[in-house]
Amino acid sequence: MKTGRIEEDFIGKMEIPIDALYGIYTARTVRNLSFSEKKLFQYPRYIHALAYVKKAAALANFEAGLLPIQIKEAIAWACDEILDNRYHESFVIDVLHGGGGIGTNMNINEVIANLANQKLGGERGTYHPVHQNEHVNLSQSTSDVCHTANRIAVILSFQSLRLQLEMCIQVMNELSEKFDHVETMSRTCLQDAMKVRIGESFRSYAAMLERRLHLLSVSVDYLHQINLGGTVIGSGVGAPQHYREVVVQKLCEVSNLPLRHRENLFDAAQHIDDLAAVSKELHLLASCLIKLAKDLRLRSSGPEGGFGEIVLPAVQAGSSFSRERLILLSLKH
Repeated sequence: MKTGRIEEDFIGKMEIPIDALYGIYTARTVRNLSFSEKKLFQYPRYIHALAYVKKAAALANFEAGLLPIQIKEAIAWACDEILDNRYHESFVIDVLHGGGGIGTNMNINEVIANLANQKLGGERGTYHPVHQNEHVNLSQSTSDVCHTANRIAVILSFQSLRLQLEMCIQVMNELSEKFDHVETMSRTCLQDAMKVRIGESFRSYAAMLERRLHLLSVSVDYLHQINLGGTVIGSGVGAPQHYREVVVQKLCEVSNLPLRHRENLFDAAQHIDDLAAVSKELHLLASCLIKLAKDLRLRSSGPEGGFGEIVLPAVQAGSSFSRERLILLSLKH
């Protein structure tokens, strides 16, 4: 029984698992550029973002008269299958493989092409009638595909983080009202200072989280400016004018996101300071959350030898040393 199929590129031939949806370029990337053991299938939002880009490109290429309807529909169907969380195990490249992201782009191209051909009655690995480069990657470059998908993936991830932060802010405001009548001591270097209401402390936490959420939201909003259609360096060479005019609109439709072209696509092709700004805001948010957690831990210390100002609900045992053994040891000494 055959377990493999032979695919060939300009370097030579290579055996691919017979049922694999990926092809020779993905296999070479796995062989040559696996460093982190972090596989693309572990990042479903990034896979979804790539599928949105490929579906939008197929729709735009069809409207520009570059793809026949049968191939456009087969590619769109394959993208929908991926967006429905199917076949994610086929995304096997190391997500940090480097090489400009070409392995990522080719992994999605090959999977979509093989799915589309299967839909049209073809065999995996033949890339006919749907070719991974000539059709799935038509009018695109790794540069504009991956740059765009990176930003969409962050935007999608931020949506769930925003909900969690909003819930946290709401809880802090509720606690500020609940404990507004309770007085305690503020402290400087753990020494008693002025009186303060516990409610004021929780209001300050809510204010901090609101500020961090606002500034993080501002940085994420910049990611809605993308370079899809700019191809390799931002010039759009290799993509027809009509495609370039409609591809972002198609991407907005398939992703339901308010995306737009960055004013300067050469800038977008070269610079990632917008992503770095989001990273900076996430770092600041993490630092503030750690400070908040340490405050709560200190104020809940005790109950007999610590501050004991608040009680945090127990979620698991704090020590493997039993309380009964601790009491017996205390009595013994």
